[in-house]
Formats: sequence, C-alpha cells, structure tokens
Amino acid sequence: AGTDHGRPRRVISEEEEIDRRCLFEKKQVTLVERYQSEIEAECVKEVDDDAPDLWRRHVMKYGDLEACNLTLEERNKLEAFTQKRQEILRRRVREEIEAKLEEHDLVFQPS
Repeated sequence: AGTDHGRPRRVISEEEEIDRRCLFEKKQVTLVERYQSEIEAECVKEVDDDAPDLWRRHVMKYGDLEACNLTLEERNKLEAFTQKRQEILRRRVREEIEAKLEEHDLVFQPS
C-alpha cells in the first residue's frame, strides 16, 4: 500500500469517492460563481486596454460596428479583432478561474 507523507493511505469506497467529488464540485461552483463577474470585468478591461486604437475609437464609442462609417478594410480589421477578442477573453477568464481554484486549493485530485 502507498503512503501519504509517511501515513498509510486510506482506501475509500466508490460511494465515498462520488460523495467527495460532489462536495468538491459544489465548492468549485460556489467559488466560480463568487468570482466570475469580477474576473470577467478584469479580463475585459485588460483586453480592451490592449485593443487597437481603431477598435477602441469605434466600438467602444458606438457599441458596435454597424453604427460606424467604416471603410471595408476598417470593418474587416474590426471584425477580425472582435473575434480574436472573444477568444482572448475566453482564454483569460478560464486561466484566471483556474488560478483562483488553485489559490483556494480546489483543483480536483483523484483519490
């Protein structure tokens, strides 16, 4: 039998493992719900601060691409950045949530 820091490792039943996982997942969900909007807001600000000037001038001022008098080239650039922005935001939010879970020791470790 393996040891856990010098102590014998306790073997748990499948039912105990399921209960342990459910409790763990509830803690994860609670933490994510608690920090989700804060993390999203921080990530949006971070990404928008690094946005191209054209995007900041038009999209942040008018709210979308349709309200702007844009050339086809500008519209294409803005549409490309808008898509890239969504990808960056998804990745950054996921990374920050994972970091928050690690910070609170809520990364699942199978038994």
